[in-house]
Amino acid sequence: MELIQRLIAQFGISEQQANGGLGALLNLAQDKLSAGSMQEIAKLLPNLDELLKSAPASSGGLAALGGLFGGNMGELAKLVGQFSSLGLSQSQLAPFAKMAFEFLQQKLPPSARDELIKLAQPFIK
Repeated sequence: MELIQRLIAQFGISEQQANGGLGALLNLAQDKLSAGSMQEIAKLLPNLDELLKSAPASSGGLAALGGLFGGNMGELAKLVGQFSSLGLSQSQLAPFAKMAFEFLQQKLPPSARDELIKLAQPFIK
């Protein structure tokens, strides 16, 4: 898949790390976006179900800390924990998310793109 190959090349990571990181971001999107927007993403990523399953479970201190904060802070802490369990650093999260979300935004229809932009803003500043 084009996006996975771009992530691997850009960050020098394994396919498992790219799939897991993208899966973590897509799990967040699934929780926040409308069903219609997720259907549009599924058209772009035919292996969406596999990607969602490849995301590591939230566990450990950062995930628990995320639960205390809630909202964007909680989601960010959860993603940091998931990235950490994949062997990815916290500093890779924002550029990884930016690349993934921008790739999707370029290919989505306007209504889904607008939803994704709104979701992505706190994570890719």
